[in-house]
Amino acid sequence: MLEVAQVNFIGRKEELNTLEKEFRRDGSFVVIYGRRRIGKTTLIKEFIKDKQAFYFLATEEVESQSMKRLAGVVARVTGNSMLQRVTFTDWLDLFREIANYRPEEKKVLVIDEFPYLVKTNTAFPSILQNAWDEILKDSNVMLILCGSLISMMQKHALSHDSPLYGRRSAQIRLKPLPFTDLYAVQGQPFSHAVEQYSVTGGVPKYLEFFEPGEDLYRQIQEVVLSKNGFLYEEPNFLLKDEVRQQLFLHHSRYCGRQSQAGQNCGRPGHGNILADALSLHADRSGLSEKGNAGYGEESGEVSKGSLLHFR
Repeated sequence: MLEVAQVNFIGRKEELNTLEKEFRRDGSFVVIYGRRRIGKTTLIKEFIKDKQAFYFLATEEVESQSMKRLAGVVARVTGNSMLQRVTFTDWLDLFREIANYRPEEKKVLVIDEFPYLVKTNTAFPSILQNAWDEILKDSNVMLILCGSLISMMQKHALSHDSPLYGRRSAQIRLKPLPFTDLYAVQGQPFSHAVEQYSVTGGVPKYLEFFEPGEDLYRQIQEVVLSKNGFLYEEPNFLLKDEVRQQLFLHHSRYCGRQSQAGQNCGRPGHGNILADALSLHADRSGLSEKGNAGYGEESGEVSKGSLLHFR
């Protein structure tokens, strides 16, 4: 029976240094993004473990329930149990409670899986922009937005057409752990470390299922090749996740164009969605396109007839 290994916090020195530097400055607004299972939440929790922090993990629940859960987080951190009995209907009221708590002390507000709040309320980036400009920026609060839906993080937190554009002071796109960081702590022969890294790719979650010193091929059989293994369906899950992202973004763009033209928002054509999803998957996985003159860095799209290969 294969046991899941306990993986201690490894590496990420550059990212932690960036976060510590941002914590020391005024008006710090950091965006952290990257593919699923890459260790974003672990990095954030390592950073805030010795700080006054409000950590909120968003879900796809209705907006009122999200407000209720954030109120619970604020109540626990501030010790004000009355907040759990208050029904909040405005995000700004919650952000004011955070800003007003120990105003002389630096605080960290983390909104993890930020894209879920945008899915629930497409106006949330505008709401957060108002909260940052009017409440949080000058209230000794460091804001961290984090998300795994890369396209949505880029569109709603980083792109020039986002209400939040120009507010961030730093961004971290988290990548897999480098081989050198893992080799330094694993205590196994170099050749074994290379073989294991070729399977896990430095993805922290995957490392939990591969124990150094154990037979690698047996672990591959149980984790990757077995239909009950954790990684057996992983490619399908990742690709479906990316297609869902593209459906949401294409629909949002289509509705925006229809609204500008004074037309109703119907069902858009999805001819380019798969290409966009493959482009995103290639970007996540270290793939690039070769052998097609129609591909351009600016478009970021995978053209028809393209060949993807590992860098």
